[in-house]
Amino acid sequence: MRRNARVSSPLQQINFALAFSGISSNMAGQNCYTQNESTQALLELSYLCTFPMAVKAAILLKVPDILSTESTPLTAKQIADRIPGTATSEAKLERLLLALSTYGLFAVSGSNPRSYSLTPMSRLLAKDENGLSLSSMFLLNTETSHLETLQHLHEAVLEEGVVPFEKAYGQSVFQYFEQNIQMGGIFYSAMSNPSMKYVLKNYDGFKDVKILVDVGGGTGLNCNMIKAHYPHISAINFDLPFVIAKATKMPGIEHRGGSMFKCVPYGGDAILLK
Repeated sequence: MRRNARVSSPLQQINFALAFSGISSNMAGQNCYTQNESTQALLELSYLCTFPMAVKAAILLKVPDILSTESTPLTAKQIADRIPGTATSEAKLERLLLALSTYGLFAVSGSNPRSYSLTPMSRLLAKDENGLSLSSMFLLNTETSHLETLQHLHEAVLEEGVVPFEKAYGQSVFQYFEQNIQMGGIFYSAMSNPSMKYVLKNYDGFKDVKILVDVGGGTGLNCNMIKAHYPHISAINFDLPFVIAKATKMPGIEHRGGSMFKCVPYGGDAILLK
């Protein structure tokens, strides 16, 4: 039985990887359709790692943000001209965009030249009115330390008590974040994703809360968003000391440092653990 061809067929998986090499997709298709279904499914799995890294490339090039500021589709050249920094290869950017469009990340119109625009999926990668997006989650899950950790998954099965991240780096993930400021920033940015605005739109459980304790609240962004909707709430933002040290003062929000694995602040009538 054939799989849905929209984003996940083995043919698309193969064509996605080959799109970067310049190999004809027609040639790949002819070879792919002669293989049995099990082989196709296995090949699909083997190429899965390619897609998130390509999305990461688009994020680092700021493609979603560039397209979000335009009311009409842009060609690869127009996008390349808007990418900050040194000269950008239009041909390589075109190849990247076309490959990602096969997964529905970008919409394609025209043919010579092609133009690209955001889809509902890629719009989530562009910064919203609060400067938030799901881009940080992609960057977190494709960061070198995350990928290196995955190399030790089998050891967690073979050896009792092995934690893959600690096996790779000799320390806990939070110790690593404290020492690697850039990675820690990506992590806490990923945790401060746009989902809170949907929570506030659809959930009214905060209306009776007087003192809210946000456990693992990062720099206090969620507390600030909640207070904007419910000004009567007093909030305690609780996270590791090195995170709290970077938190800015906000009216009605008290920042406290500590470890949730040891204890959490008392005195609140509701705890947010997100």
